[in-house]
Amino acid sequence: MIKAYYRPKSIDEALKLLEYKTNIPIGGGTSLSQIKRDVSVVDLQNLSLNSIQEENEIIRIGSTTTLESMLIYFDQSKDIKEAIKIEASRNQREQITIAGLVCASGGRSALLTLLLAINPIMKWQPGNVEIPLGEYLAQKNYWKKGILITDFVFEKTVKIRFESIGRSPYDIPILCIAAVKWSSNRLRITAGGFGDLPTLVMDGNINDNLELAIENSLLAASDEWASAEYRIAAGKKIVSRIKNEFE
Repeated sequence: MIKAYYRPKSIDEALKLLEYKTNIPIGGGTSLSQIKRDVSVVDLQNLSLNSIQEENEIIRIGSTTTLESMLIYFDQSKDIKEAIKIEASRNQREQITIAGLVCASGGRSALLTLLLAINPIMKWQPGNVEIPLGEYLAQKNYWKKGILITDFVFEKTVKIRFESIGRSPYDIPILCIAAVKWSSNRLRITAGGFGDLPTLVMDGNINDNLELAIENSLLAASDEWASAEYRIAAGKKIVSRIKNEFE
């Protein structure tokens, strides 16, 4: 039950409100229905955290940027667009924010799988705390180093690939694979469509054995949607295509 509603006009005002554990931040409010306890909500819409900016070699996405805004901004990236469209319908995309998705989504999330491959730096207040997304996800259930996400930052020159297998083109993935390659030939691959969180398949080099990395990562990926054997076979085909496209 919502006991009170606040709409702070500054980050400092928001931080003071969020010091109380019964006050929770919202950007789009899509996860409120999942909350069973009494809470007060802190609406972040007036904090100007909803823009995407390019600064030299980086892209900075504000924490309350909606998925629909991201879809429009990344119009030239078919892989990012594909992950966003799989993630949510048009109406949902206009409400879900990138920070809300990161904090609330699980292993079947197409976009969280892609974001984990990109591994942007998350910026938190107070204290200007910075942490890669992958490190945050590993400890989010007991995270205490910040109470307000302000930005997600990553290099804009990375090459991104994403593929998903589902019952229909925009269905929740049975398996999805995301890969990001840096100019240094560093390659980071993630898998989703199962489990509590997306899986980091590898963070290495384009010349590493990608098929072996997929097999080792998906050995325990059986559930009611698909067997581990099926996901391994499909994953090997996907990473083989991705490697050919990156080379």
